[in-house]
Amino acid sequence: LLENKKVVFTGMIDPEEVHSYYQLGDVFACASTSETQGLTYYEAMACGLPIVSTDVGDVKERLAHQKDQPDNKLSTIYSLHKTNDTKLLAGCFVSENRDPKELAGLLLQTLAYEQRTEGKQKIMEDGLRNEDVAKKLINIYTLIFSREGTNKLL
Repeated sequence: LLENKKVVFTGMIDPEEVHSYYQLGDVFACASTSETQGLTYYEAMACGLPIVSTDVGDVKERLAHQKDQPDNKLSTIYSLHKTNDTKLLAGCFVSENRDPKELAGLLLQTLAYEQRTEGKQKIMEDGLRNEDVAKKLINIYTLIFSREGTNKLL
């Protein structure tokens, strides 16, 4: 399974080129101990990359099954330390801890998946396209500034 696989550490990539690198990848792996915004996850999802991650930020929520989706596109994730019945997009795995053996096992499962995920569709369903997020922010600011007596930033 791993005989022709390589890990490439690219260093800083021009933001205009990032999508090309995601498209070349087989899997997105992140063992972060903290994540505030998770843009790298969204980028990987938009490119349909299978994902292995630790449980940080909103990654589990982003990858989670929506109740109206059929179960045939999803997998149930089991942690080595406890069972977790959160259903995630097929090919995506979230570790409950940072145990290297667990992460390695999940990475092998992800590499065995050998196809793109439905991540891009999930982003669109969750309203996380750039245009959707921008509209939500504009609506929030419009609401704030339209309140009586509010005419400047605080």
